[in-house]
Amino acid sequence: MVLFHAAMIAGIFELADFDLYSGVWRVLARLTQYVFLGLLGVSLVLSSRDYFGQVKRAVKILLLAFLPTIATFLLFGDEFVRFGILHFAAVAILLVRPFKGHAWFAIVAAVLVLLLKDWFFESIFFVLFYSPWDYFPLFPWLAVPLLGLAFAEFFGKRFSADFSCLSKLPILVWMGQRSLWIYLIHFPVLYVLFFLISKV
Repeated sequence: MVLFHAAMIAGIFELADFDLYSGVWRVLARLTQYVFLGLLGVSLVLSSRDYFGQVKRAVKILLLAFLPTIATFLLFGDEFVRFGILHFAAVAILLVRPFKGHAWFAIVAAVLVLLLKDWFFESIFFVLFYSPWDYFPLFPWLAVPLLGLAFAEFFGKRFSADFSCLSKLPILVWMGQRSLWIYLIHFPVLYVLFFLISKV
């Protein structure tokens, strides 16, 4: 994610010319998005928070989501982020959490989301919330955390045992505990850095 955004910002300041919408860069972007949102579903299974606790978590994420909204409004005007990945994550937590303990229902819901993605509702959603910088509509993206939750329900115990050795790597633990702040901070830091480089 950080690497992709670095390439994007370098292009904004004409420091590099990467084709971010095809080839390796396109694959990297999609893979990062799928992993990020899939792990959102996994975290709902592994978390000990009840639904009220997840509501508080969602509200916190939604409030923080307005930071990139404000920042992109100041930088890009009408193209500002209206419903980016953090806005989506906040809403997805509320919609996906009820499926905890019901993996098959989560899979059915994911299939329905994919089947309904082209309905009229989504057209209205597109008109209201699309931004070229960050846009994650509920349809079809809600399918990803739903499938992540189902995956964790079926295989969570097995994989948590297989990958428990990763918890012994301090850097991974540190990053995992601060992933939201890393997401929020890295873009403005990179933007300022490349702005200063472009002025040299």
